[in-house]
Amino acid sequence: MADKQLFSVPIHAAFNLCAPRPIAVLTTMHRLIEPAYSQYFARMPGLGYQAGADYDAAPMSTLTLQGKREAGFSRAFAESSFAVHLVSITATRKTYRNLLETGEAVANFLWPRQEDAERMYVLSDGGYKQGNAKIKASGFTLEDSIKLKVPRIVEAMAWIEYQLIRMIEIPESERPIFLLYPVAAYCLEGLVDPKTFAYCTPDVPLGQLSANICSGQLQKIMPARRRTKGRVLTPTEHWTYSDRNSLEEPFLADDLKQPG
Repeated sequence: MADKQLFSVPIHAAFNLCAPRPIAVLTTMHRLIEPAYSQYFARMPGLGYQAGADYDAAPMSTLTLQGKREAGFSRAFAESSFAVHLVSITATRKTYRNLLETGEAVANFLWPRQEDAERMYVLSDGGYKQGNAKIKASGFTLEDSIKLKVPRIVEAMAWIEYQLIRMIEIPESERPIFLLYPVAAYCLEGLVDPKTFAYCTPDVPLGQLSANICSGQLQKIMPARRRTKGRVLTPTEHWTYSDRNSLEEPFLADDLKQPG
């Protein structure tokens, strides 16, 4: 998007884009063993597509900050500090494999609106064998990041680009911790205060509470998906079914027909 104006946020203030602890959609990338050309991604104007790349985007519940503030410093972190962002990822996720493979990830923070909440839940579906198919089903668009080879989501409102420092295994846990170092942070112009780098508008990234409010039927989403007998629904079909049917009712094609 050539007309999109971005506002750069200093690395020491990058975590301000994560306030108040929204859901971060992490985009990552994997190189397929048997490269397959994807016309869908090749047509994205802002993406330097490479044949054989399998992109993935997955929502993570939160990012956590670790670092040290100088005495008397009231804002998040001083420019000289080494702020590390932490995220916990289970080994069954594509994000886990991709992060270890490339050492890169981009946190995309979505707008707090119904459309983005619905798309985010498509990205949470672990039934897709390839990330490309999942992103295509969500309808999101990818474009090149500023510093990394891993792309970002065009429709997001803020981004943090990360390089992996290392992974820490947790005893008796299937969710190790990934230490991520921010190398670039930015958002759409006009969203943050240029002095404090904190959000200065009512629009803050989509979070757990927003997702519940937007969906209205959050408890029905995933069970409804599992009761379609393996049929892959379009996002519109998925949400029509989730909103109009109880968990006990089987999926019927007629359920998707509009009244009248």
